[in-house]
Amino acid sequence: MRKIIFREIGMENYGPYTEPFILECPENSLTLITGPNGVGKTIAMDSMSFTFYGTTSKNERGDDVVNNQVGKNCHTWVKFEDSDGNTYVCDRYHKHSKYKNTARLTRNGEDKPYRVGHREVSAEIDRLICDRKTFTNTLMFGQKVKDFFTDLTDTAQKDIFWKLLDLLKYKHYQATAKTESDKTEKTIQSTLNEIEVAKGIIENLESQIEEENKRADAFEIDRKRMLDTLNESIGDMKTLIKTTEEALEKIPDEDLKPLQEAVFILKGKLENVGQDAANIKKEVEAEGYKKVNELTDTRNQKQKEVSAKYQKQREDIESQEEETRNANATILSEIKEKQKSVELESSGHTATISGNNNQIEKLKSTDLEIGSPCPTCLEAITKKSIENIESIIGKLIQENQGHMQTLESLQKQYDELESEWAREHLDGNDKMSTLAQKKMELKAKEEAELKAIENRLSELKQQIADVANNTLKERIQELEVNAQKMQSDLTKAESVYFEAEKNFKDRQAIQQKLTEYNTKVDGFKDQIKTTEEKEFDESQLKHLKNSKQQKLKEIEDSKAKVSEVEAEIKRLAFWKEAFSKSGIPSMLIDQAVPLMNASMRKYLDLLSNGRYIVTFDTISQTKGGEYRDKFSVNVLDTKTQVNNRKQLSGGQTRLIDIATILTLRDLKAELGEVEFNLFGFDEIFDALDDSNIGYVCGILNSLKENRSLLVISHRHQDELEADNHIQLT
Repeated sequence: MRKIIFREIGMENYGPYTEPFILECPENSLTLITGPNGVGKTIAMDSMSFTFYGTTSKNERGDDVVNNQVGKNCHTWVKFEDSDGNTYVCDRYHKHSKYKNTARLTRNGEDKPYRVGHREVSAEIDRLICDRKTFTNTLMFGQKVKDFFTDLTDTAQKDIFWKLLDLLKYKHYQATAKTESDKTEKTIQSTLNEIEVAKGIIENLESQIEEENKRADAFEIDRKRMLDTLNESIGDMKTLIKTTEEALEKIPDEDLKPLQEAVFILKGKLENVGQDAANIKKEVEAEGYKKVNELTDTRNQKQKEVSAKYQKQREDIESQEEETRNANATILSEIKEKQKSVELESSGHTATISGNNNQIEKLKSTDLEIGSPCPTCLEAITKKSIENIESIIGKLIQENQGHMQTLESLQKQYDELESEWAREHLDGNDKMSTLAQKKMELKAKEEAELKAIENRLSELKQQIADVANNTLKERIQELEVNAQKMQSDLTKAESVYFEAEKNFKDRQAIQQKLTEYNTKVDGFKDQIKTTEEKEFDESQLKHLKNSKQQKLKEIEDSKAKVSEVEAEIKRLAFWKEAFSKSGIPSMLIDQAVPLMNASMRKYLDLLSNGRYIVTFDTISQTKGGEYRDKFSVNVLDTKTQVNNRKQLSGGQTRLIDIATILTLRDLKAELGEVEFNLFGFDEIFDALDDSNIGYVCGILNSLKENRSLLVISHRHQDELEADNHIQLT
């Protein structure tokens, strides 16, 4: 079995840590980490998960863990070695000035890492150590881990169980056998398909041979018809060439270059006129913008002054509102306190009256007859006894009358206080309404002044715009007169040029057609020569006959191949069943479940004196009485008979989770391929009472043999036999 020995966990600019902080992992020791909330106890232990997998137990990643004060150069690392003597350093960087956002894994002190990047490093950590879920369930026990074993679904629990027992390789073996079996079955089906295809091809070949013989007969007929058609096409094309040449002679041939240059010169002059107009417009607009900006600055300054004046007045009113609100609230609160006192006193008198009435009813209901036995003391009742009871009843009635008078007085006090509260509440509302009205009046005045300033600015802007438009119109009119004359000259020049260009294109099109007609004539002549020399090709007929013989041989070979492959399928079917869940993995799981149940029983005996029973099994019974394959965790509180984990308290659940992670770790050490020297516990005493805390401390003190334990806790330092104590502040 491989052993992984963790030596050091480090961090810098990570979480609250701006300076380098190192957690050493000495063997045969328990290191206690304490400190107030928020100093970085949990995130320090979580740096190991972040370094290996890029995320903490709370799914924090990337920017979530970078120190907010520094904001960059986040670096965490873990140093460890294996039982073969290889040493490793896993580094993870985020927002780092040199390494950016990446992970690096270095071996045996080499200068360059042998794995770089999150994917490469995480895959190698999964291979060397374990995957993240296994890490969470066997190496680090966190505060609130969402994917802890007992809270996972059946599928997720199976997944962790298979990884702990290293059973995933059997899935690979089964998949390989299935792949080979499927491939072999496909080979048979493919071969059978090939046989059918070959038969179809033979039928097709026979049909093609027959068709090829028919084609040989039709070849000679088609060649004669083709020669007649080509000779007729040559005669028609020569007639078309003569007609086209006559049309070409009727179109004048002119030089386009001088006409094109005249058009370009006139267009250039018109473009300059347009540019002059644009320059004039820009100049006038720039002057207008300058004046408008000056006016806008003046407007803004005046608006600021007006707003500042009214803001001061509003603040004064708001201060008055706050004083009025606080004074009214104090008075109303005092009145309510007095009412509560009256209510309390009234309740006491009411209770006394009720008790007296009950006693009177009890005394009156007693059947009192001289000489009869008393129902309470069993002595004979006398006349004096009856008179004494009637005297007691009279006193109780008189006492109740006194309490009733007191209650009437108290009710009057309560009503007066209620009226006083209503008056004070109304008075406070009136004062607040008056102040609110003043604020609305101030707002109306401010808006009126601001609107007047804005209206004046609009008037001045319009005046500037009118002056600019008039100036622009006058200067543009001069340019438009010259532009109109040049446009007239350009229109005439373009008309002449376009007519000449049309004649040129028409001549080109006719010449192109002549070239095409002559080319077609040459092509027809070449086709006549080729057709006359062409002979029927019998190679295809020979090829079809050879192909038919070849396909007949392929059918015989394929039939022999099918017999060989069927024997291979039977062998693969055996191994596919052997590597399935019901095969070798099922045997190994059945072997592991008793070990887990024994381990859980051992730890729960230590933690609860046998109160809780937790067992694991891989078969569950449905409501219909059927059994199915399912990983189950069965819980029983022998004291309360609760058998559902959801009905347990937080402390009970905590004890079971502690026993579970210890059991999973024992299972990995017993049947897995790798063992760790490190065990981390974050706030392991959460929700536990004092007696349970003592049991847990005893287990922790016993676990440190050949291991390094990291324990985070706020309390119970004296009960833990800590070899090292790190106090964070």
